Amino acid sequence: MKKKIIIILKIIITLLLISPIVIFAYEVFYPRPKIAPPQALVGAWETEFGTRFGKSQVIFNLYEDGTVEGTVGDATMQDAYFSRNRGWLFRSLGWATEYVIVGGLNGSVISEVQCAKFWIVGDFDEKGIRADIDCDECWKDGKKHGPFGDGPLIYTRVEQP
Repeated sequence: MKKKIIIILKIIITLLLISPIVIFAYEVFYPRPKIAPPQALVGAWETEFGTRFGKSQVIFNLYEDGTVEGTVGDATMQDAYFSRNRGWLFRSLGWATEYVIVGGLNGSVISEVQCAKFWIVGDFDEKGIRADIDCDECWKDGKKHGPFGDGPLIYTRVEQP
């Protein structure tokens, strides 16, 4: 009987130690599936952003199915989509925003700076979009540059012709 209690206690302690690690790993590596955005966010948006290389614009269309098309500077968005940002735990603790737009980039963002990835993260709600833009895996003249960003930016709705 005593042996069974010791085994049960070891199992409980192990679970108590491992569970936070597993939950944290899930939150950090949260798979970001494409989701449909709130209807108030569907449409065309734009903003201007600054970097250490100069100023440029973000212009994009957010579609009902969560697909995003547009540009970051002179680079074209590739495979961009609307998603939840991290898992429920980080969002409920206030460590992550509710939504994010993520994707790849093709071409120079600004001043011959090429970046592989971008994300727009911040507040997406019925009032509009107030969010940072940032890029990663950026190169200029064969030298790697760290991510750059500016924000929070106010995105304004663009009227479709």
